[in-house]
Amino acid sequence: MALTTNAVGEIRATGNATNGMFFDSTISGAGTDYTQRDTPILTLTDVACLQNSTTITSVTGGFTSAMIGNAFYQSSTSNNNIAGYRFITGVTDPNTATIDSTIATAGNGTNGAIKVGGAVNVLTDAICELLVAGNVIWVKYATYSPATISIGSTSATASLNITLNGYNTTRDDKPVLASQPVFSMGSNSISLQQYWNINYISLTGTGTDVLKGIASGNWSFANGKITNTSGTANRAAVTLTGANAINAEFVSTNGYAVQAASNALGDIKSCYIHDSVYGIYCTSSGGFNVDKCVIDSCTTAGYLTSRVGIVVDDSIFYNCPVGFDVAATYRHRVSGSVFHTCSTAGISATSTLQTFWCNNSAFYNNGANGINVTLDSSCIIGVDPLFTDPANGDFTIQSGSPLLNAGFDFSLIGLTGAYKWNIGLDQDDNTVSTSGTQSYAYWS
Repeated sequence: MALTTNAVGEIRATGNATNGMFFDSTISGAGTDYTQRDTPILTLTDVACLQNSTTITSVTGGFTSAMIGNAFYQSSTSNNNIAGYRFITGVTDPNTATIDSTIATAGNGTNGAIKVGGAVNVLTDAICELLVAGNVIWVKYATYSPATISIGSTSATASLNITLNGYNTTRDDKPVLASQPVFSMGSNSISLQQYWNINYISLTGTGTDVLKGIASGNWSFANGKITNTSGTANRAAVTLTGANAINAEFVSTNGYAVQAASNALGDIKSCYIHDSVYGIYCTSSGGFNVDKCVIDSCTTAGYLTSRVGIVVDDSIFYNCPVGFDVAATYRHRVSGSVFHTCSTAGISATSTLQTFWCNNSAFYNNGANGINVTLDSSCIIGVDPLFTDPANGDFTIQSGSPLLNAGFDFSLIGLTGAYKWNIGLDQDDNTVSTSGTQSYAYWS
């Protein structure tokens, strides 16, 4: 039996693998959501169901109308009862309930064991394979140790995603890293399917990839952190494989914080990438965007062999021997970015690049600013950008910074005057440059 589109599930470390897990508030007459608790609201071991019937009975009983909309998990079978999740859709009396799909298809079922409500205690591949487009799973703050999750056939849609959301004490409380649930994967990994999203969950592991996508699917990871702590070289925190979007923190102590492989496309946006051998390692034949990121203390901030379409905007490359090491030959652009304390070079190319643009960017305290690349005259060379405390991760800019109003010059429809972005990711101080009456913040 497939789950319903609007089913919402709960994972908490103090739950049980055979609890009901899911609640669907759109089922007619839906009662109380009993998933946000450790134990089921009702446990029975004598459930009976006639062949192909959607009526279940129990001598022990205990059904109430408040249970409508909750799922139960039938953890044992007898006389062809089918194990799995079913939703209670109606209650006739304490001993009789209706469900969304039969649990007996080849004979009358007896002695079925069910648990109504309650959270499960860990995410499993089996649960993920059951999910359908539109499902949301909430994960409460704790440390979990899932086995490998390699989602095979379960795909969502562009309009109905499948989402895993972490929370601290209350659903949708958007926890900071210290209060997020953690998936401690060990050597295991998670492979996502099309249109899956993971939000406010941190992952750690030592495998080849901690998180990756299957084939070329669209998926996202946001507002969390992925760390690969393996001592083995060239392992990744996250591997992009399609039109992916990431907005989080990434570290791989001996490998790739972010690896763009195969035909990876998409957005690396508002990420903090640090303390890795490679911040971004791209061998993709596609293109992608790096936007408003900080890449800090990596041996190489970015290594690009991708042939086309790498666009870098409003990002900071700090304390990396090489900011961008570019082997591909054409159609890359860097704009509004800062290369600071790159001991070898801000941008280094193996040969003179074709159709490479670098404009409105700043270069300071680098061994070389650009090797085999031409920097546009709009770039600021050799002037301290006046970051607040870059050594401790504070890349906001101080008053008087040369980055203020030094970015791309643009006009707004219906307004007069010259307007410019700041260089770098800090746009909070953006004000009108030279003339005009309105300030405009590109990013905050």
